[in-house]
Amino acid sequence: MERTTTEGRLGTAMADVERNTQRRRRILAGAALAATAAVIAVIVAVWSLADDSPETATRAQAPNAAGVATAFVDAYGSYDRGQAATYLADDAALGTWRLDNRWYEAIGLRLLLDSCAEQGTSSAGTRVECTFDFHALHSEQLGRGPYSGNVIYLTVRDSKIATADPVLEYTANGFSSQMWEPFATWVARAHPRDAATMYADWPSQDAPALTSRSIEHWEKHSADYVDEKN
Repeated sequence: MERTTTEGRLGTAMADVERNTQRRRRILAGAALAATAAVIAVIVAVWSLADDSPETATRAQAPNAAGVATAFVDAYGSYDRGQAATYLADDAALGTWRLDNRWYEAIGLRLLLDSCAEQGTSSAGTRVECTFDFHALHSEQLGRGPYSGNVIYLTVRDSKIATADPVLEYTANGFSSQMWEPFATWVARAHPRDAATMYADWPSQDAPALTSRSIEHWEKHSADYVDEKN
């Protein structure tokens, strides 16, 4: 009887020990999980701070090259020269872009942007090609155009335009035969003195003269030409 009682007590004691041991294991496991969670929280917080650093924020918010090119071409095609200038790098190599833009405006050029796509990156910057159609010399008022196959090649460096070179396929797309040549023949006949000022290679008529006086003549006579043809 005593033996049975002793074994019963021993069994009870061992069961108590086992329960206490399991309880301590649960407590220790819980503490370990809590500590691990705390460490993870600290790491996440550090990463979050790193992600919110000025350098990371600037990188995330910086517009891509195609976006910069699109904004510049939109401003250029809208003849907002002040806005267009804000996209240019300090050392941008665009030649007489303001005079070019004034002449395009004078002849009623409407630039119809298709899309701008990045073509690759080098030490000079990211090359972007923007394709577009256009109307010019008020061709839309004569039911002609738009004229397609044109590209502006741009280099974007540090979110600024470094170079921009428009290529107009004016012969292949029909603009030369439908608009440029008929206008040149008309203005040479109707306004020969002004025509001599309008063309840099006069008496040839392949290149416009980019002067304020020439641009005034282009604006007036391109409008007169359309009025007469209508």
